[in-house]
Amino acid sequence: MNLYWECIGYLGTALVIVSMTMTSLTRLRLINIAGSAISAVYAIKAATYPVALLNLVLIGIHLFKLIRGFCREKTYTLFPIESGALLRHLLTAFGLTHSQADGKETYLLYQKNEACGIWIGKKKDTLFDAETVRLLPKHRTKALYAAFLDGIPQYGITALSLPITHTKGIKHLAALGFHEENGHLVATVSSKIKN
Repeated sequence: MNLYWECIGYLGTALVIVSMTMTSLTRLRLINIAGSAISAVYAIKAATYPVALLNLVLIGIHLFKLIRGFCREKTYTLFPIESGALLRHLLTAFGLTHSQADGKETYLLYQKNEACGIWIGKKKDTLFDAETVRLLPKHRTKALYAAFLDGIPQYGITALSLPITHTKGIKHLAALGFHEENGHLVATVSSKIKN
């Protein structure tokens, strides 16, 4: 093997290693596909066919998972929850007490029959001032806030306010249009209110 092919092999290896440091699963898969493809070419040139087969199988697995992930429906449904048994059950499931929802509006966000997040607060004109927000950890926070902002106009709300103390990942929320205002993060809904 000459130096050119050795460098190709090292490049493939480096990309596979770098892919393992990614926090985004999509980015991990894309970089790993590139590294595995380069490594497979190198392995074929070096006549190490088991290594080539391994890399080709990895490419197939990553492509399958990427396609399946992009095709999966990611729609959320948002609706208000009135007082009653369902509200009590949801509050318990999210580790909240009934007193935290007394006299306040409560909204539930769910996907595929699974509760993903609950917002409790007061509506002031067209502003929803969220006092308590609970999200399931397995869902991406940014995606849930985006879904909430997409769904809330149908209830006559054009802005969302969150206390900064209840928010994690403020920089992710800034990407959704949240800005700091009087100790709160505020975002205006860009879509029109649906009647």
